[in-house]
Formats: sequence, C-alpha cells, structure tokens
Amino acid sequence: MCNKSDHSLSTRQHIFVHIGPSQPTYADPLLEMVDASQIWDKFPNDSLKELMERGPSNAFFLVKFWADVNIRLEPEATFAVSVIFEGVEDVPLSLSTKVCSFGKQVVEKIEVSSLYIV
Repeated sequence: MCNKSDHSLSTRQHIFVHIGPSQPTYADPLLEMVDASQIWDKFPNDSLKELMERGPSNAFFLVKFWADVNIRLEPEATFAVSVIFEGVEDVPLSLSTKVCSFGKQVVEKIEVSSLYIV
C-alpha cells in the first residue's frame, strides 16, 4: 500500500470510443469513431472480429484509460485496480487490462464478468 502523501492530485481522463461502422444519432453523445479493423490485432484469436460479425455492430465500445503510477512501492506491495460496471441488463463483459512500460506490454489480464444490475 502507498501513503496519501505519495499521490498527486492530477486530472483523471477516461476516453470512450465507439467501435464499428454505425452512424451516431443526434441523441447519442459524441464519441470518437474507430474502424474496428484498426484494433482487431489487439484482441486474441480474432475474437473481436468474430464478435462484430455475429453481433450488432453498434454494441461495441472501447475505454482507453491512462494512469501515471510513478510512485514508490515496497517490493512486497500490491498495486490493485477495481472496476464496477452498471447497467439495466445482465450482459457478459470481457475486460482486457494491459500494463505497458516504455511502450512495451509487460502484463495483460483478461476477465469475463457481468454487469451490476441497477
């Protein structure tokens, strides 16, 4: 664990990106559009490509999150992140977390979970 004094008060940034060919409507929030073929190689065994071919193309979103974790930790310390997804339907989610250092991936964790129903 780290002390409060180790944390800096910095701005946190979450960027939501819509993946797929569908056109947004006026009621939709403005999101960056990404052609799915640009990121297929980031998912194992063509899984994103297969999901997009089977499912509705307007149901895929990517969340990009950056964090500067340049803090001093004891060698036996644990750095953990927790997330909660909420929705009105029980939808299975696949969450891929990658840690990169100096532009190279050093760790990847893939979790499959469900939404917390509200």
